[in-house]
Amino acid sequence: MGASRCIGVDVEAEALVTAERNLALNGWDAAGRFQGRHTREVLPYDVCQPRGVDVCVANILVGQLVRPSMVAAIVTNLQEGGLLCLSGIRPAQVDALKGAYGGSIEWLDDQYAELSADETSNCIESYGFDCGRW
Repeated sequence: MGASRCIGVDVEAEALVTAERNLALNGWDAAGRFQGRHTREVLPYDVCQPRGVDVCVANILVGQLVRPSMVAAIVTNLQEGGLLCLSGIRPAQVDALKGAYGGSIEWLDDQYAELSADETSNCIESYGFDCGRW
C-alpha cells in the first residue's frame, strides 16, 4: 500500500514477530519503520500523535470490533479522512458494526465484497472485506 511506516497490533506476541519476519521476507526494511504493539498498548489518541494513522486494517472477529474500548481505540487513532478496512466481516454482521461505530465512520457500502471460496484460490471459507472512511 506504499506505507513508509507501519504499526502492527495484535493480542498474540507471536503474530507480531511473524509480521516482522514476513516484512523481511518480502524485502521491506522494518528497522525504524515497523512497530509491533499488543492490543492493550493502544489507547485512544495514542498512535501517531497528533493526527492519527492514514489507514487502519483490522482482521479480527466482529465481537472484538464492536467492544466500546476497541471502537474508541480505532476511531480516535484514525486521522480525519483516514481509511478503515475490516476483513472477515459477514453480511449479517455489517449492521452491528454500523451500530457500534455510529456516526464516527462514513460507511462506503459500495466497497463491501464477500469473497467466495469458489472465487478465491486456496481458501476454505468465505470472508467479506468492508471499508469505511472516518
